[in-house]
Amino acid sequence: MPLSGSFTTATQNQILDTLAGNNIIDGPLDGLELGLFHSDPGEAGSLTDELQAGSGNSPGYARTKFSVDMASTVSGVGEITNTAQIDFPVASGAWSNIGYAAVFQGKSYTRSIVGRTNSGQFDSSGNAQSYTRLMIPASYCGVLHTATITSQAMEQPDEQISTSGYHWNVTYDGTNSTLFAQDINNNATNFVRVISGPLSGVCFDLVGEGTNTLLLDAPYVVPEEDIIGSKIQVLGKVTLASLSGIVHNDCASFDSTTQLSPSGIYGAANSGDGDRVYIHEQNQTMAVMTAMYDTFGFSGGCGWRKTGAASTADAGGCVINPMEIMNHFDQIDDDFANLMTKQDADWTLTSQHWNAIGQKLNSPMRARLQFEDSSGTATPISVTSGQQLSIAAGDLKITLD
Repeated sequence: MPLSGSFTTATQNQILDTLAGNNIIDGPLDGLELGLFHSDPGEAGSLTDELQAGSGNSPGYARTKFSVDMASTVSGVGEITNTAQIDFPVASGAWSNIGYAAVFQGKSYTRSIVGRTNSGQFDSSGNAQSYTRLMIPASYCGVLHTATITSQAMEQPDEQISTSGYHWNVTYDGTNSTLFAQDINNNATNFVRVISGPLSGVCFDLVGEGTNTLLLDAPYVVPEEDIIGSKIQVLGKVTLASLSGIVHNDCASFDSTTQLSPSGIYGAANSGDGDRVYIHEQNQTMAVMTAMYDTFGFSGGCGWRKTGAASTADAGGCVINPMEIMNHFDQIDDDFANLMTKQDADWTLTSQHWNAIGQKLNSPMRARLQFEDSSGTATPISVTSGQQLSIAAGDLKITLD
């Protein structure tokens, strides 16, 4: 059944702002899911009439992942379409009067871990025979706040790094005093990305704040003309708890064989036996985080533990720097992270971003579409129990209009 529609107003505005130099749109369009609606969600993207999976609503319903192809021109209009058939779950009850669909974009980051074995052993400098560098792009982190820089000043050089290192104190429009936080390694949990002006795309660690000021870790002097009037985003870093969907205090994630299914982190009773993440600093010190399950009576239950810390200390909130700032070479902040796995087969690491209070970030609605017949006339459909709704490859078409 053909589906056609356009990007939502919010996505169109992001595209226009990016072209005008006032934004960075987070592409590519990956992590996409298709949802079904009884009525039109509209250009604003209302979720009030999406199908529900509960009894008496649309049993068995769930949003379904898919991917899109490169844009092409059809009948003088540019469009993107689905690369493969989209199969929704088999309905376990009637799904009635489905007239519309919507495209959602999640914030998950997936990476294949290929050919890793349990032979990797780290020395004090972080060298190993087998490991994977965790290089997570800033675009896969969640936006917590957006503002415009109104003034800036350079603080005294940070004596812990060198005379060439500076802290950059900026004032922004509006007020907020909840943007700065640290994990148990004293690493900043949030960072700032410039999204307009000459420094668009540059990222800085957020190391302090006031009600309308941010103290940023800047390894170089930033001229005022390059930043005043520019827009910025405050984003939350990916945490250990978000790797492979592991959320701290979730003992059900670990089974008796210490393997998290279907692809995740290998937990263990002893700190040397589970998968580890090494968070490095430029001076070659490191914090070692180990996935463990509840054998020693951790008050936090299953999850991540820091080597050398109290067994009750939950390390799931420890952060991994985005790749855009991990080469700033500041010795007081973490520069990069490595994963050493005990598994001997290829697997996939997925990170789903969570906000500061442990809630999944909502997936934004990117496009809204309407079910049509072959002549382009709106045609609502229904699915009976035991039936599976499928959208053939090329039948989902999205334009900018």
